[in-house]
Amino acid sequence: MPAEGLEIGRESLGAADARTLIAALNHELDAAYPEPGATHFGLTDDEVAPGRGAFLMARDGGEPVGCGAVRTIERELAEIKRMYVAPAMRGRGLARRLLEALEDEARAIGAKRVVLETGTRQAAAIALYRAMGYAPIPLFGEYQRSPDTSLCFGKSLEADVDRFVADGFIVVRRAFSSEVARACADVVATQLRAQGVDVDDPSTWTSPVVRLDCPWGPPFAAAGTSPALTRMYDRLLGAGRWIPRRGVGGTIPVRLPVDGDPGVAGWHIDGSYDVDGRWWVNVHSRVRGLLALFLFTDVGADDAPTEILVGSHLDVPRVLAPHGERGVDFAAVTDALPVASYERPRVFVTGRAGDVYLCHPFLVHRATWPHRGVRPRMMAQPEVGHHEPFALRDPASSAVERAILLGLADAPK
Repeated sequence: MPAEGLEIGRESLGAADARTLIAALNHELDAAYPEPGATHFGLTDDEVAPGRGAFLMARDGGEPVGCGAVRTIERELAEIKRMYVAPAMRGRGLARRLLEALEDEARAIGAKRVVLETGTRQAAAIALYRAMGYAPIPLFGEYQRSPDTSLCFGKSLEADVDRFVADGFIVVRRAFSSEVARACADVVATQLRAQGVDVDDPSTWTSPVVRLDCPWGPPFAAAGTSPALTRMYDRLLGAGRWIPRRGVGGTIPVRLPVDGDPGVAGWHIDGSYDVDGRWWVNVHSRVRGLLALFLFTDVGADDAPTEILVGSHLDVPRVLAPHGERGVDFAAVTDALPVASYERPRVFVTGRAGDVYLCHPFLVHRATWPHRGVRPRMMAQPEVGHHEPFALRDPASSAVERAILLGLADAPK
């Protein structure tokens, strides 16, 4: 993991620290590619000027340890260049963080797609780009002059958000580290012991579920405020529109490998606000911007994973619309859905500790049982609040609102 003092931000391409890192990058590339014409170092101050591009520097405790740039090629298309991580920082996740930051800069200048070039001998870089969703594309621009040593890749910056609108959820893999997840699970285990449940002693597992309020503290703060999540909240809800937390929040229904109904096992959407002691919801999704599912332990198909009806969030707005601003008891929503909603594809919320599922507030889901695994399953399920209900005016202000409008537009005429 990168050090806690790591910061990534805009800096001048001509600054002394930038020149030092770029010189180190050029030296490595010259050594790896001695063939004439195999390297492409060109980048100017104008190309990374505000509105046209950006040059980012990564600093660890103030020391320069990495850099990268993005420049506009044409309308809605940007190129990532000059990615470099100092040897001492490699293998610690910094390259991924730099690339994510550069993608954010590309979005900020209006790009909907990014492209990049790397060398045929850069195995680690190629693996990173593929893992981050980049696909091979034909050589472009100056790289056509080095077909034996250049590889080009491209990625849509909108594909994951478009998929969220269509499916109703997105998975942020490795949203926080396995070390942070383990620390969260240890705190939860301590709270369980206070209730007579030892996660290492099956003889103490007498109920299929133990419900806890999600604790606070440093590991939960690290999980709930991870850059990967805050970046995705901005993309799904809009920067400044969601309510930050100092941790994770919500509840943790700890599932145990014990026969029995855990309760709340039927299909449902989550309520958002209290009306006479009951949880209600309206078509504007008052209070709730997203449902988040934080995995603190690995969750497989045998571990009583939550089940999702893919695309069901598009059916819910038509049920809620007649109830207007006041809304309706959340429990009444699924009874009013058409049969076709329950014929939609289904997926289980599975993954590794540190993964987070971000779900549309209207996504229909349910608990499954029994738990046929061998270890307790720990997953928090907080809401991500937002400052104002969705106005439901076109054009939509966010991906979540876009999905609601899409559901309303699909109503039978």
